[in-house]
Amino acid sequence: MNPIRSFERLAFSVRHSDALRRADGLWNGVRPYYMKILARVASDGLVRHINGTDRILIDPGLYSMSETYEPEVWSHIMAALHPGDVVADVGACLGLYTLAIAKRVGPQGYVYAFEPDLESVGWLRRNVHLNHLEDNVMVVSTVVAEENKTVGFVDGRGSESHVLHSSSEDGVRSIDTITLDEVFANSRLDILKIDVEGYEEAVLRGGRHLLSDATRAPRAIFIEVHPFAWSAFGFSSKTLLSLLTGFGYATYDLQGNPVADIKDYGEIVAYQSVEDDRPGNWATS
Repeated sequence: MNPIRSFERLAFSVRHSDALRRADGLWNGVRPYYMKILARVASDGLVRHINGTDRILIDPGLYSMSETYEPEVWSHIMAALHPGDVVADVGACLGLYTLAIAKRVGPQGYVYAFEPDLESVGWLRRNVHLNHLEDNVMVVSTVVAEENKTVGFVDGRGSESHVLHSSSEDGVRSIDTITLDEVFANSRLDILKIDVEGYEEAVLRGGRHLLSDATRAPRAIFIEVHPFAWSAFGFSSKTLLSLLTGFGYATYDLQGNPVADIKDYGEIVAYQSVEDDRPGNWATS
């Protein structure tokens, strides 16, 4: 076993032993020294086998990251990839999906990772570097929207950072947006993944030309839906699903059931009408 991995597991077992499980004060004092040791001995990154299928390296500062991450969604997305695919990860956060996707699509593939949160994009860039993926990953630190404009963005909340819902929110900064049609004006996109805390429909509307062109449009669109946030932007289940239908997509949940209404947080997948790409036919990995 990797000696650094052994050290991590030993530290974890000690921390969660019966004697120290509730010793938060002691751990808070030890943690800075533990992090300094990791930063020195693991300067080339910590190994994580995400969901037991994808080996990536992460910055030592993310030492507490679990190897189990959205296993059902993960298996569907990874099974949908082909070598050489062009993929957009909109809302890439720390880059777990970005890194694994980039390795799976290989040197002939390419990943566009969009992440506006300042802290998250810093981790994302470092993780891309640790995995030597600069040649086939482009990190774009901005919001993907329906048009080029300036939006308020609530920063500093990690995976929950989001485009401004209401004027009462704190930690807001202004960001100039970009659109999918701008990025993919003359190129194809094979897989689109969206996780943007309620701004899903805006991302799709900004790709109207791309998504309407069957020769360039992604064969599958994975969307983490946040219906609780839609009313702030004037979106709804009906408008989102109608938009996808208008672009020629059918929408399913991860069990392969058609989606006619979205009421709860979760994952949906929209795909062009090719039988082999239906979620129920995708092999898990």
